[in-house]
Amino acid sequence: MEIETSLYAAAAELAKKRYPKGWGGAAAIHTETGNIYTSVAPDVENDSLNLCIEVGAFLQAHKFNEKVTHCLCLYRDSEEDDFIILSPCGICQ
Repeated sequence: MEIETSLYAAAAELAKKRYPKGWGGAAAIHTETGNIYTSVAPDVENDSLNLCIEVGAFLQAHKFNEKVTHCLCLYRDSEEDDFIILSPCGICQ
């Protein structure tokens, strides 16, 4: 449970920092080498350019040629709400 707890903490910290008010979401992944990468969904003007919250973290791992072992994505509707863990979309699975 140590990896999952670390991923949750890393994603929650990023979401709170990046989105201090209102909606917020972030992802964290763990790699075979023990690194944790985090990311948020890009802010885009055209909805057809939207990407999953996890994409940035997966690209970091790919850049360093690291195998991903765990992934966690979470969001909240407002700064007063608890985070909810999301199931991975089909692409991340």
